[in-house]
Amino acid sequence: MIASGVEEKSSTPFIHRKCKKDKNDNRREGMIVIAAVNLGTRYSSFAYTFRDELDKVREPSVPCNVIYKQWTSGSDAGFFSHKTPTCLLLNPAGNFDSFGYPAEEKYCALMNDNVHNGWKFFKHFKTILLNEKNLSKDMMIPDDQNTMFKAIDVFAFSLKFIKDELRKDLQKTGYDIKESEIQWVINIPAILNHRSRQFIRVAAEQAGMTRNQLEFALESEAAAVYVKEFMAAKQKVKADEQVLVPFPAGTQFMVLDLGGRSDRLVIAAIDLGTTYSGYAYTFKHELERERSAKDMCKVLSNNWQSGSSAGLISHKTPTSLLLTKDGEFDSFGYKAEKNYMDLVNGNKHIGWRFYRKFKMLLHKNDVLNKNTTIKDDQGNSYLALEIFAHSIRFLKTELIQALHRENVQPIFVETDIQWVITIPAIWDPKSKDFMRVAAEEAGIERDRLEFALEPEAASVYVKEMLVTRTTTDNEAEIVPFEAGTQYMVLDLGGGTIDVVVKEVREDRTLRELHHAFGNGLGGESVNKRFIEYFENAFGIKLMTEFRTNNAYRGLWLDFETEIEKQKRNFASGGIEQLKLNISSKFLELFENSCGKSLSDHCTSIEHLSSRRDKLNMHKDLIVKLFQPSIDSIIQFMRDVFDKKHLVGVSDIIMVGGFSQCKLITDKVKETFRGLNIVIPHDADLAVLKGAVIYRHWPEVIYSRRAPFSLGARFNRIWLDGDDVSKQFRNTDGEKMCMDYFSKFVTKDEEFASKDKATLEVYPICADTTVVPVEIFKSDEENPRYTTDPSCKSMGNPFNVDMSDLRGGMERKVHVTLTMGSTEIRVEGQQIPNGEVKKIQLNLLKD
Repeated sequence: MIASGVEEKSSTPFIHRKCKKDKNDNRREGMIVIAAVNLGTRYSSFAYTFRDELDKVREPSVPCNVIYKQWTSGSDAGFFSHKTPTCLLLNPAGNFDSFGYPAEEKYCALMNDNVHNGWKFFKHFKTILLNEKNLSKDMMIPDDQNTMFKAIDVFAFSLKFIKDELRKDLQKTGYDIKESEIQWVINIPAILNHRSRQFIRVAAEQAGMTRNQLEFALESEAAAVYVKEFMAAKQKVKADEQVLVPFPAGTQFMVLDLGGRSDRLVIAAIDLGTTYSGYAYTFKHELERERSAKDMCKVLSNNWQSGSSAGLISHKTPTSLLLTKDGEFDSFGYKAEKNYMDLVNGNKHIGWRFYRKFKMLLHKNDVLNKNTTIKDDQGNSYLALEIFAHSIRFLKTELIQALHRENVQPIFVETDIQWVITIPAIWDPKSKDFMRVAAEEAGIERDRLEFALEPEAASVYVKEMLVTRTTTDNEAEIVPFEAGTQYMVLDLGGGTIDVVVKEVREDRTLRELHHAFGNGLGGESVNKRFIEYFENAFGIKLMTEFRTNNAYRGLWLDFETEIEKQKRNFASGGIEQLKLNISSKFLELFENSCGKSLSDHCTSIEHLSSRRDKLNMHKDLIVKLFQPSIDSIIQFMRDVFDKKHLVGVSDIIMVGGFSQCKLITDKVKETFRGLNIVIPHDADLAVLKGAVIYRHWPEVIYSRRAPFSLGARFNRIWLDGDDVSKQFRNTDGEKMCMDYFSKFVTKDEEFASKDKATLEVYPICADTTVVPVEIFKSDEENPRYTTDPSCKSMGNPFNVDMSDLRGGMERKVHVTLTMGSTEIRVEGQQIPNGEVKKIQLNLLKD
């Protein structure tokens, strides 16, 4: 038999080279080595084998010998892994310095020494191939310091490094392998379009891989080729004996190549809103399929039917919950409102628990905890956590039932769902933690739940919409935002108003230009001003009687619903007068209380009149009730545009149910002429749909900005100028300062996804075994003490282990916060070899 690969004829190995017979032979026949390169989003590596190893006749239980590299991290622990991080470091001249673990460690050292300026550090850059619709050889991408560099060179440097590392490994075998005898294979995602594949090929050629020696392998397909020979099926050999064998002929199997993204089959988003709630979902294959720039991802949502005789259909259902007298779940949404009204009309509602618009409890609630209560419609208190859990559980159950209706039940189980809950960007960490605890109580496991900030989710959705005009070859068309576009998102919800400012980067990711901010003056605040107006017009005593007397319970709920309905009709424009339906019983109550008819009373009130069962409010009065919310929105926007670094903002996107108010949109257009104002046709669903897309590709958010300064309370050496009330002495008699705000991050500081901030903490005494840590936040950039008025505790203190007493006072621990997520994550470690412990912050003090 003629060898076609490596032979050992003596102690000195040599290669037997097989020559091609003619020009029609497959070019791979002449290759000695087959080498695969995996340039991944997060991690990269290579593997190879020799041709004759692949040609061997072997038993099914004997796998082919494929060789791969073990990479060593530069940490003190010296960990080994099969891959190295996809990180590239170039020197200030733009020349290659390092890749992988060495690149991470060197750049970190440069930053610690504050000599990193000018160096070019890149990571997670492969994502441009999945999302860039205008990919070209001249495309530029930003480094860690936002300096632009040619993307093709970044990929070429990376591929060349991996190629050279593989060549070094081959040299260690002692075989004289020429580069022309290596067949290169680069793994690529199956969803890459032809432009992205061509981009990789050009980069590979620039890295020294010749075209006729390079092929692509689709990642999921390559995995299928490998696993089909696994010992994965049982075969009976005797009556009482079975063996494992590869898949037999005819076996059908699925390969899920999960990469660095969600490994769930379904991504589902829940929006528990102040006024209305809903859900949306899509399937992983839908998010990953190749599509044109004009083809939006298909995200499914529910159509809810109102309980009225009109049978109206809407994208969301009211945030209304009904519990039985025993506190058991009865209904949610339109059904809850109808069931409770039926009970009220039958005078059977006493003891039933009806809640609505309860989400605002979580807005700026400094005393929020697990025992916080909410009053129901009859003034009885109940645990708020249970109210939120019941509501989330209902939406979760409805979504699962919708999936079953989609006929995915044969392959679908609940653990196949990745959940996303949308939350206002202005919520503090305590409110987020409350929502997480409620979700867990509703049956959503911690590791299957993430949050999406509402305006941020909307920005992810709208950046790919057809929103801007461009002209090519004298033909105009509407396209998504181009790279470099800076835009503002106004999320005008029922409870809160959220504002964020983003910039589209070259790789289609989003950079935050201003931290999220807002207030509680959403659509519901207008409803409250309606009620306050009527209290002033008709008297607080009468309106309180109307609201709290069980005899009028159903009429009051009808009145609130009527205000919401007519407010929305008026807000859509074209109406000079708002007409509210009022009940005959209210007219009787008014006349009995005031001694005159409502119509007579209204003659003395400007812009208000009453006729029969109608209360007529003039347009000028309605505008006055809307005005505080309108003024707040306009002032927010002016504050943003006054900042010098935001003068490039060109577009304003308005989403959320309140964005459909014509009074607001007209004022925005009037005030900010020259800017492109976009209101998506599905503005009320933009947050939900964006949340689904965000969870599939969380790296789409390249950076965020801190909405407040974060620090920890520690003691430190006394400094001149310290407050004398903070002075104390340690066991060695040294003067110390207590309550020092040791800062992790400064308000409005920009940080990339999964960036970390670390504090070094030293013991006060040589026998200290734990370091108590308490996290604080502040609206100031540089608070001095945690007792400053601007500082607020973030929850219960926690301990970081320091039980290794070697080193005495020179010991230290690292307390690390992961900043780039929608939630704060904390780790503690005694340096250098202590165990890294993840710390669960208890933000909800009992």
